[in-house]
Amino acid sequence: MKKILLLVFLVLVIGGGSLYFLTSVKSNSTVWKYDKKIAVPLKVTSGKNNDATIGDLKTNGVYVVLPKGTFDTDTAIELKTPDKVPNYIKSEMTPLGSPIEISAGDRPIRLNEKIKIIMTYDPTILPKDTEVKKIRVLYYDGTNWESIRPVSVNLEKSQVVFESYHFSFFGLNQVGDETKITENWIKSDAFDKTLRKGLNKKSDYITNQIIDMTLKKLGVSDESTKGKY
Repeated sequence: MKKILLLVFLVLVIGGGSLYFLTSVKSNSTVWKYDKKIAVPLKVTSGKNNDATIGDLKTNGVYVVLPKGTFDTDTAIELKTPDKVPNYIKSEMTPLGSPIEISAGDRPIRLNEKIKIIMTYDPTILPKDTEVKKIRVLYYDGTNWESIRPVSVNLEKSQVVFESYHFSFFGLNQVGDETKITENWIKSDAFDKTLRKGLNKKSDYITNQIIDMTLKKLGVSDESTKGKY
């Protein structure tokens, strides 16, 4: 009986938290408005035996380096400013400039080699006392915008360098003082461990499954933090 009550309690707590979180996210959903820096898509061929580059920092605000072996065979790569991108959460981030989209037609977006991307931003957007640690890269994982740390940030040149094993939508982001809920709470190991504390392997298998499914809906599952970016 005690275990049943615990299960019911967990379902109510997680369900209520999910509803609050999702409602909050939806109410803060904001359209990303930007200039279309690359109106005509840029194209290059990346292959097994040749390095390739695409873009120009001065003209396009982005420069991409694709090392040889990124694909097993010669593959046409396209770089452009997308017509539109998924909304972002205003309370969590401040996009800097225009996003980009890198694609390879219907080829898999998972790459054999890590590509290097350099993006520039308008320095007038940022306060003069902006800290380097607050400049992040935005990567769209197919469901949400994920904020990841860049390899380096040059505030004097207004340039950000990052690497990725994927093609997708990318952009630059200033993290606010109110850090993301998903970073400080939902994705924390403590949250997951607290929910599972005291559960035994046999009688609470279903409870663990419910927790896993609910966390996944919130974008909290371990899967969201696995892999290379």
